[in-house]
Amino acid sequence: MYTMLIEPAELAAHTDDPNWVILDCRFDLARPAWGEEEFARGHVPNALYAHLDRDLSSAVTPTSGRHPLPAREAFLGALERWGVDREVQIVAYDQGPGAYASRLWWLVRWAGHTRVAVLNGGFAAWQQAGLPVSQQPGVRQQRRYSPSDAPAEFVTTTEVAALQAAGKLHSGESVLVDARAADRF
Repeated sequence: MYTMLIEPAELAAHTDDPNWVILDCRFDLARPAWGEEEFARGHVPNALYAHLDRDLSSAVTPTSGRHPLPAREAFLGALERWGVDREVQIVAYDQGPGAYASRLWWLVRWAGHTRVAVLNGGFAAWQQAGLPVSQQPGVRQQRRYSPSDAPAEFVTTTEVAALQAAGKLHSGESVLVDARAADRF
């Protein structure tokens, strides 16, 4: 079971494995159609495309920010459409830096599934390794995903506000890490 990173050669050995789901998360904030266009030009064999705006976020509202978390039920539905059940290994990749693949990794963990990894170096590393590229999207049978409760290490904004009000963030008893890029901080 892979839970953090997987190397391109290791993934290549599983592209035809029915218990592996490969998700292409390439995206460009300035050109939202770019990732899907690149997916059509070529991707890891049997991969499916996961769009940041449609699959990995919910609709933007006046108070939500640019890419709010999807509703948990909506994301669980996406996992089922992608053919994920409790036994499936998921591998996410993007162009290379890992930001979008890491978002999918986090969302999958938030949904209670631990069999998820990010392709080390993304699609750029896959290509650099000279591994096969396909223009045919993967085809998967929908599976029933039975979620577990969200893991305890995730907190809500209400819980963060309570930590702040109790002085636990100021005292260092609890730590809040903002992983956004500096320009979004």
